[in-house]
Amino acid sequence: MTKIKVAGVLMIAFGVLAFGFNNCSQVDFVAEREKLTSQTLDDGTVIDQDDVDDLITRLPPGEIDTLRPITDLEKDPTLYTTYKCPTSDGVVICHFPSEVEASATKCVGRPAVSSHYDHVRDYVSPTTNLPKTIGDYLGPCRFPL
Repeated sequence: MTKIKVAGVLMIAFGVLAFGFNNCSQVDFVAEREKLTSQTLDDGTVIDQDDVDDLITRLPPGEIDTLRPITDLEKDPTLYTTYKCPTSDGVVICHFPSEVEASATKCVGRPAVSSHYDHVRDYVSPTTNLPKTIGDYLGPCRFPL
């Protein structure tokens, strides 16, 4: 057999094998895309309430009753130290998703901090029944809605 025929036979054999082992119908492409998207969009780790209480006690006295917008990090980079995550180099924030009542204390990496600048929500306070506006802020969630 000539080298060209051998190469052709090998190419056909590898093609048949690849086709036989490649069953695309068993791959759920939508689920894989959603999984990848959720990993990409997951910009923080939620902190449980015991750790939130601990974080509040560690804040400097002047910061406990202060609601600092995340954009304050640009004005005062020393705030990274004040609001540093206990287990990483990230920053502790109070994050408000589309439903304000689902707020959560999160650790987010420094590159993800700026994506929280525009998380501002209007809602009706369940406490006072008045309209309010709130946005993600530095530190653990600690103010009543």
